[in-house]
Amino acid sequence: MIPADMSGANVTTERKNVWFIASVCLAALVLAAGICFFVFRGKETTPDTGRARSEQIIKKVGKLYLLPPNETPTVALIEDKESLDKKQKFYQPARNGDYVLVYNKAKMAFLYRESINKLINVAPVTPAENDISMDQHR
Repeated sequence: MIPADMSGANVTTERKNVWFIASVCLAALVLAAGICFFVFRGKETTPDTGRARSEQIIKKVGKLYLLPPNETPTVALIEDKESLDKKQKFYQPARNGDYVLVYNKAKMAFLYRESINKLINVAPVTPAENDISMDQHR
């Protein structure tokens, strides 16, 4: 005689439960991978995409202002305005999303707002501190 827990009905039910649990786990894994893909897609910047973005910004600013020739600027995106030096008047009109272009050889800095395609500020860079001067030109 076969014990009650070893009957075919119980084994079939256990197999269904195992398949159900495995299916749910697989579905959760696929869902988590999909969410990660959509959340992190586009957040990674490779040197090529960063360089391409910088070139786009330089080109846009070059249509607004005669930029120094034969020099590639350092381009930085302002992501946290609150972390900028509040003593420097150059940064006072800045907003998150603005770009700063610094031409070290030409000793010039530009604050550019892409959303309105305008130069917000232009200032000389002091050579001693390699910092943006308090003097500003608008």
